[in-house]
Amino acid sequence: MKTWLCIDAGTTHLKLALKSDAGETLSLRSRRLESSVAEGGRSEMDMEALWREVRRGVESLAADEECSQALANLAGIGVCAQGDGLWLLDGAGTPVRPAILWNDTRAKEIMERIEPESEALCAETRTVAQFAGSNAVLLRWLKEHEPENYRRGAHALHCKDWLNYRMTGRIAADPTDAGTSLLSRVSGEYDTGMLQLLGIPEALPLLPEIVPSRSIVGRVRDGALPGVPEGTPVIAGSLDVAAAAEGLGIRDAGQTLCILGTTFCVLRMIEDSAMIVRTGGGEEWPRIGSILYSLSPERSLRLLASLNGSAVLDWGRRLFGGLEIRRAEEEASWIEPGANGLCFLPFIFGERAPFRDAAASGSFMGLRAHHERAHMLRAIYEGLAMVVRMCIDSMGSCGTPEGSEVIVAGGAAGSALFCGILADLLQRSVVRRDVAEPGIEGVFSLLAGRAHACSDAVRFEPGHGRRYEPVFDRFRALLEQRERMNAL
Repeated sequence: MKTWLCIDAGTTHLKLALKSDAGETLSLRSRRLESSVAEGGRSEMDMEALWREVRRGVESLAADEECSQALANLAGIGVCAQGDGLWLLDGAGTPVRPAILWNDTRAKEIMERIEPESEALCAETRTVAQFAGSNAVLLRWLKEHEPENYRRGAHALHCKDWLNYRMTGRIAADPTDAGTSLLSRVSGEYDTGMLQLLGIPEALPLLPEIVPSRSIVGRVRDGALPGVPEGTPVIAGSLDVAAAAEGLGIRDAGQTLCILGTTFCVLRMIEDSAMIVRTGGGEEWPRIGSILYSLSPERSLRLLASLNGSAVLDWGRRLFGGLEIRRAEEEASWIEPGANGLCFLPFIFGERAPFRDAAASGSFMGLRAHHERAHMLRAIYEGLAMVVRMCIDSMGSCGTPEGSEVIVAGGAAGSALFCGILADLLQRSVVRRDVAEPGIEGVFSLLAGRAHACSDAVRFEPGHGRRYEPVFDRFRALLEQRERMNAL
């Protein structure tokens, strides 16, 4: 029986699954990942520590007799992982410094300097909009602030590519990761004009070779993974959101997916011919969010990825003394829609969608003496749902029928309260699919060459009519007020 090892390396968790050729999960391991957050918007991860966790996860599988036999007969290994950020190696393949993650905002001043020139250039070359956490922007930051580390850099990778390198010794990227960086849709190559604009034209050799997601990028080196034979094939793999979309059955143009994880991502599958956004001013390349390479032929993923999500819910529970999730949801559910006039702007980690502002901050607006903890909890849930609504609205139709369902996945998709609020706010059916590990299933699809069969687990239907419309209008008005205040 063929078996496959599927790995999903996120920001907070690493998951490893042994899958049978029939798609059955034989065993699943999950390990907590640590990242360091510091003042100035810094967010980093120890690259070697992540690799050690991968090895420990495989080691725990090898300790089980049945899993050990499966590992010894692997047909292949695939990885999906967090995107963006900068995973920098020197010429010997050693990390130059800790990885700078996608949610790092230290380079926001660089983005302020290159806009709007960068927007015009991205539109011309059909390259994704740059932001503070893009690897090219972070390379510029290194050149300014850590010149010795910049000089040592030989390979500017993403997370998945680092893990593939440790397994196989080969440096390469796939289109889903390269497409979040400087891969031009016009030339099919890296955009040297953006490197010029950033003042780092010499960094072009740092960008890795691009190979198809399903291709074998290399073979496991002797001793790289406990219990895994030398020579086991490793595919290039993909960006985690692309794998999750595949694993959740998002393959048809017009389907909309919300991944409600550490951050909230809104994705819509579109035909490649629909990549250009049509606005009142004509046709333009999206300035906010990204057009990602998908794992479906001739289709792309329109992505709006917030910097805020379930991490904000975790923050809210910590704010009230480490409140349990069950208790927090129970209290918030007592409160009527609108939280009795209280509104929460949830941008405590800055923002990149539905608008781009690394300096954005969160705040409770309309707080009065009659408000209690339950009102504040409800406002946090509603504020995050407002962000999802704004992302979906800003996409326009993109060929999606009015009122079509929205599929949800990720940790917060397990919240009946949040899914209910989202259904009411969107006035659409919100569907939680019966897929426990979308990223793992997407990797399995890449490895085995066939799609995972999906079914709906729970549907949430709108239940409050248009009661959220004035709440949403107030949220947008407060955002506009915040922009005016920031301009002072």
